[in-house]
Amino acid sequence: RINYPIWRSYGLMVYQIYANILLFRTAWALLISIWSRYKINYIAVLKLENLRPNTNTVINDTLTAWLLWSISLCIFFQANSEDSVLYNQTLSYCCPMSMIVFTLIYYLGRFINGDILYDGRGLFSPQTYINCLLAPYYSVHFRDNFAADVLTSFTKVISDSIYVIVWIFSASFIYSDDNTESDDRLPVDGRTLEIIASIVVTFVFYIRGAQCCRVMYDTNTHYPQFWNLLKYCSSASVVIYGVVRPGVLDEWYFILVTFATLYKWWWDVVMDWGLHALVFPGCGTVHKGGLGLGLGQGLHSKTEKYGSPNHPYLRENLIFHPMLYYVLIIVDLFLRFVWVSSLVPSDTIDNIF
Repeated sequence: RINYPIWRSYGLMVYQIYANILLFRTAWALLISIWSRYKINYIAVLKLENLRPNTNTVINDTLTAWLLWSISLCIFFQANSEDSVLYNQTLSYCCPMSMIVFTLIYYLGRFINGDILYDGRGLFSPQTYINCLLAPYYSVHFRDNFAADVLTSFTKVISDSIYVIVWIFSASFIYSDDNTESDDRLPVDGRTLEIIASIVVTFVFYIRGAQCCRVMYDTNTHYPQFWNLLKYCSSASVVIYGVVRPGVLDEWYFILVTFATLYKWWWDVVMDWGLHALVFPGCGTVHKGGLGLGLGQGLHSKTEKYGSPNHPYLRENLIFHPMLYYVLIIVDLFLRFVWVSSLVPSDTIDNIF
């Protein structure tokens, strides 16, 4: 398609969505492998008593999915390259659409065979998401918290999915002239889609914030859930500001993005991982009641709070080599910046570059 960059095509968005989901599944396979190795009873913690995942099965399925994704993506790029023998517009659209159809057939088959249980005991069962939606009026369990955290990590996937859904149901991919995938072929203009996507993403942050409020109510204490609530409010403010002032990158927006990035990085390292000594006053003690959701594990003692002489700024008890934790602290800062940048509207990104 002449004069239309493939990097902005909705077909490529399909592959981006699948890549993010496969990355999560890869991380899930790694998690259950580590949990199983160190005999962590994650089955009971996540209430998966009737859904015991086999580590080898999860890894094999994930690798197979990555292989199919890679093959389809290669064909997709060849179908969009004028120098390739596979250059064909119909083939270009068939590649991402075939992945969507294959996924629907796959999960439909699992549903018919009874592999997907809708009894409320699965990690991502409909009951789990119902609990998330009812967070202000429903006590938060760790499984619900975990599922909502995954949703907040999938903000880019959620926003891209809205564009892809409109692209599919509007049948804009059936046109054969130039600039086929331009926004004027869609029944909804790009600005409206941006607003809809931002509302949905903000609602995801609301779910997580509502869970924090519920935990504060159940435990009758503001620490640490109030600070956790502030974390999700900072992310939502980046989204809202970008929608209210589209295409504007002023000092206030820069401050919001910087604050959200550093605050989330701090929370990851200190509160979730319990690694670094940059803590607020009083963070060395943990509230014993209620749920232990992000309560700064590893900060229970003076030694753990201020670090060990052998590995400064890290807690006393470590599973892996200390250098790995130092590297992850730095890498997490970069990844948090990339993640927060994904909340910035596309027109603002265009103005930057």
